[in-house]
Amino acid sequence: MRHFETLRYRVLPPEMTEVIMALLAEEGFDGFLEEGKGWVVASRPLKKGAESKISELIHALPAELEWTSECTPEQNWNAAWESSYPMLDIGDAIRIRAPFHEKNKSNREEFELEPDMSFGTGHHPTTFLMAEALHTRSAGKTCLDFGTGTGILAMIMLRFGASHVTAVDNDERAVKTAKRHIESEKSGSGRFHIVCSSNLPDGRFDLIAANIHLNVINEKLPEMFRLLNPDGEILISGILENQVQTLMQGAENCGFLITFKQIKEGWVCLALQKRN
Repeated sequence: MRHFETLRYRVLPPEMTEVIMALLAEEGFDGFLEEGKGWVVASRPLKKGAESKISELIHALPAELEWTSECTPEQNWNAAWESSYPMLDIGDAIRIRAPFHEKNKSNREEFELEPDMSFGTGHHPTTFLMAEALHTRSAGKTCLDFGTGTGILAMIMLRFGASHVTAVDNDERAVKTAKRHIESEKSGSGRFHIVCSSNLPDGRFDLIAANIHLNVINEKLPEMFRLLNPDGEILISGILENQVQTLMQGAENCGFLITFKQIKEGWVCLALQKRN
């Protein structure tokens, strides 16, 4: 039987959560499960007889972590996923579920995601906020999902009527995951394009979704403004309440008007409209 090194941790400061998640993924951890109150559980295969160096890894990370680690049998880890990964309802329109969840008779649009993927399951407040806002904004629009992760936001834009979606991520594994998920959107056939890059793609867009880090958002805002069609809109999350003022200053300097703000568990979603 294979065994896994199971890490339960919480990042301080919390805005480094996704950065640490990406760094741990590079060290072989996957199956990131957000438990609430900032706690995350992840695992990686543990070779028989090999001593774990998790303590050395933790102390080398660019943030402070509260953490525990244990050796877990594979079958118990998989069972833990299924018992602790609930279906997620977002408003009255969206339901996100795993393959092992029974399809439910509901008026909501259902999206199926593999729960062992690292980014963007919808359970994190930022993805929740973005999904809730995007489903009413996408119809008939040419869209960009910048930092697509699992592809869930691109899937939502396609399902709710986007004319075309370009999905971009700089993580090759995320791109493969997003491609598989987005291709499952049969109604979206021929209406999407996926790119592995840290740069914004060429093109013109009516709507840009960016669920990414504040420093990346600030860096890319002028270019996003250039790529937007007249009266185009950026929907942004991945930022905390205490970071909003910094972002607002940069957005207004670029020529954006802030038209929407929603907060969930300290995380913020903003809509920025291009002023012409």
